[in-house]
Amino acid sequence: MGTKRRDTGRRAAPNATRKGSRFRMARSVGVGAMVASLIAASLCVAQGGEPASEQHLGPLAKVVEPYIENREIAGAVMLVANRDRVIDRETIGFADLANRTPMRPNDLFWIASMSKAMTVAAVMMLVDEGKISINDPVEKYLPEFKNQMVRVASKGDDAAAALEPASHPITIREILSHTAGLPFKSSRENGALDLLPLKTAVESYAADPLIYQPGTKYSYSNEGINTAGRIVEVVSGMRFQDFLEQRLFKPLGMKDTTFWPSGEQLKRLAKSYDSGSLREVQVDQLTYPLDDRARRYPIAR
Repeated sequence: MGTKRRDTGRRAAPNATRKGSRFRMARSVGVGAMVASLIAASLCVAQGGEPASEQHLGPLAKVVEPYIENREIAGAVMLVANRDRVIDRETIGFADLANRTPMRPNDLFWIASMSKAMTVAAVMMLVDEGKISINDPVEKYLPEFKNQMVRVASKGDDAAAALEPASHPITIREILSHTAGLPFKSSRENGALDLLPLKTAVESYAADPLIYQPGTKYSYSNEGINTAGRIVEVVSGMRFQDFLEQRLFKPLGMKDTTFWPSGEQLKRLAKSYDSGSLREVQVDQLTYPLDDRARRYPIAR
């Protein structure tokens, strides 16, 4: 999953409580030749300023207009493109409610779990190059995953004994498809999700039992995608962020896709709002300031 070379707004400022994992700033849409029609929307409505109904709206903005009028979002950046060109790009609403700053075509947004798409794209590049197979066991590249145990329903009061061996080693296919039995996040990931280096985070996943036998269920797992990102590091010999920058972002012209937005990029960052109270919030899964390279680590999910 990854990215398309055309720069535009992705998903606008999300609900701070929404599941998601990493922070990247993006104006890119889609993956490779994917035809994309993405709506970027702040999770709150504009208060004040020119009503959407009085703006000169194009066909894309008119689709989103009801969400503005119903006070569900603050604003949006929309783009439709194919592999050859951008067909249409429109904006509506506000990037900053307090200052009534209109949404602009080059505004930036936290893209949350769209990072998962990029991680999968990175993995599949290594598959295409014959360096890994999606049917390989994860432990082939990350030995800490050997001898995984599975948490089972407790019998009586002896919860500590409620473990059994995994029926088979979890595979790359299973971590990519959320069927490995890995939970959403580990007990070490309290609060913001970008406080641990990828290697450290993944080691904590391997130390915990699976929540079901691999391959038997689906359960949305940030752990699985982070594990895939760690495999990219081990196999490529590159840091995850460097692999994405060199193999995806630069070739696709994704100049505004980053884990650490610059000062100039921060000025174009759409605000985040709580969808219930309409108050401005910081995303609780991220560590602030967002350009802090000392405390914030790239994550794959």
